[in-house]
Amino acid sequence: MNIQINTIGLNTTISPTSSWDEEESDYLILLIDSYDNELSEITTNLKEQLSQKQEINQEIGFLESLLNSYSVTLGYLEISKEDYETLQKINPEIAATATDTGYLVEKTSIEDLIKTGEDNLSQLTADAEIVSLQIQSLVDKRKNAITLFSGLLASKNETLMSIIRNLKT
Repeated sequence: MNIQINTIGLNTTISPTSSWDEEESDYLILLIDSYDNELSEITTNLKEQLSQKQEINQEIGFLESLLNSYSVTLGYLEISKEDYETLQKINPEIAATATDTGYLVEKTSIEDLIKTGEDNLSQLTADAEIVSLQIQSLVDKRKNAITLFSGLLASKNETLMSIIRNLKT
């Protein structure tokens, strides 16, 4: 950064910073930008995880409603065709036997799907906790880089003001 100074017959160009300071400034700006990009990516991933958790919660709610809505006969639930189609979307490989009024599905199959969903929720929650620690670390690093950059700018400003004061005297 060069500054043109015209004062009392003195016409000069000064450079209050060394090239190292300029390189450090550029580095800090790139570092802060990098942290911002990482935070943006992590935020996108967290939004996807939240969407997955909501979907799993809905599936678990549906499966629990099946257990509560239909009577169990010899370990099987007789569910409606519509509920079976929804169940197929959750797990296309679920075994069922067609009847005149719907489908027979093993109660344990539905309980296993609920357990799998709960396990998936637990894993997503654990992943979210790890990601929150990563976010905190990145925010701290970004804050430190901004503090360093602010200090560098203050130092440059003080150097410039000192040069200007010396030129005025």
